Amino acid sequence: MEQNFHQAFLVALNSPQRDFALLNAMLEESYAAKPALFDTHREDSVCEAINHETIDWSSGYFALQVRSLEHNFSLERAQHLIALSQWLTEQQHDGFLAPPAAHKDNGNKNMNNNETTTFTPGQSLLAALESGSLNRLRSALVAELENNRLDAQTVRQAMKWAESRATGLFADYEENTLALGFEADKSKWDVDYYNLQSAYLVMNFSRERFEHLIDIYQVLRDRAVSGFVHQPKAAPRPASAPTASAPHSPTPAPGTPVHQSGSTSALRVAALAGGALAALALLIFALL
Repeated sequence: MEQNFHQAFLVALNSPQRDFALLNAMLEESYAAKPALFDTHREDSVCEAINHETIDWSSGYFALQVRSLEHNFSLERAQHLIALSQWLTEQQHDGFLAPPAAHKDNGNKNMNNNETTTFTPGQSLLAALESGSLNRLRSALVAELENNRLDAQTVRQAMKWAESRATGLFADYEENTLALGFEADKSKWDVDYYNLQSAYLVMNFSRERFEHLIDIYQVLRDRAVSGFVHQPKAAPRPASAPTASAPHSPTPAPGTPVHQSGSTSALRVAALAGGALAALALLIFALL
């Protein structure tokens, strides 16, 4: 698996859509989270020494460092390759094309879809979308709803983000014997009603039903009902500290990633960039 990570890094580094600053940030976050992904740096007869003098940098030197990285994937060498690639690109050396800036210009997107472009999805949502399974993505959305560290606005943004990227995510709203309508009297909204509407959502996963669940959840939260109370993100704590689950939350389906509140920002941004950067980010998520 680590070998796949090494190969994915080189693909991302050589991709026309590469982003040097983002690649550096991704490496640093990966190293901080799991140093075992990297080798101890070494320089010997097999691994070329790092030369910081730009006057000696060339396409040939880049090739030597790539070959050395295959034998010694150290953080120092990987970062050196990023700096080397950036310099060769800026100097317009043969074989080094400038990354297009189109993916950085979100002006038009923000005009039409500001909420989804400013929203940063969690690991579970990203992995669910990547899986291509609508059921898994739907489960991830419900998990976002029942994550007491998230507020209603964030859940709505997650819903819109997922809907804009997955065709057929929501079914048409319908009522039948297995999925009844809504109770208009909010005084009757309680935990039993929430659980009942959750069951109806399974039978008819429509946008209207999901939004109704968000409303119910918020009402129960406002009433400080046990299991629904908002819990803002706490200060960083040891990784071994367990995270309590809400009493009413369903057990995640097999293979569903566990949501981590201490998310990695650069990796999430990269996952949204698309192409080789996204592939590298998702692979790192799987390794962490």
